[in-house]
Amino acid sequence: MMKIPDTIILFVCILIFAFSCRSKYEDCTDQDYAECNTEIPQTGIISVRLTINEENPAIPISVYDGNFENGRLIRQDTLRVGSYNFALLTEKEYSFTATYKKAGKTIVAVNGGRINLIRYRMCELQCYDVDEPELDLRLR
Repeated sequence: MMKIPDTIILFVCILIFAFSCRSKYEDCTDQDYAECNTEIPQTGIISVRLTINEENPAIPISVYDGNFENGRLIRQDTLRVGSYNFALLTEKEYSFTATYKKAGKTIVAVNGGRINLIRYRMCELQCYDVDEPELDLRLR
């Protein structure tokens, strides 16, 4: 029986692997381009979740550009819903505070996030999407 050198076996395996695997975007004739946003999104959504209860029917919210301790206050509001979506600029860090009352004490919940811009190619198109975080500001 004739022994086949290891390099030939390795070469054949590489050829089989290279021609059997294709990116899902290599065949551009059947692409559905409806999912490809070719315009760079200027804004995205940060969702915040809140605790609404008898003691806290309305929650004061503050939104900061950057860190809440040294960032710039860009919005204040009072929310009466358990979740809310803030439309903000992409590629920036934001911090949020929610102020609650509990047994006569003031409790401030703090959380932050970033709306990241996602870039990818679909055949000849440059596509964009945003990563939209959800922040938990609920009372524990």
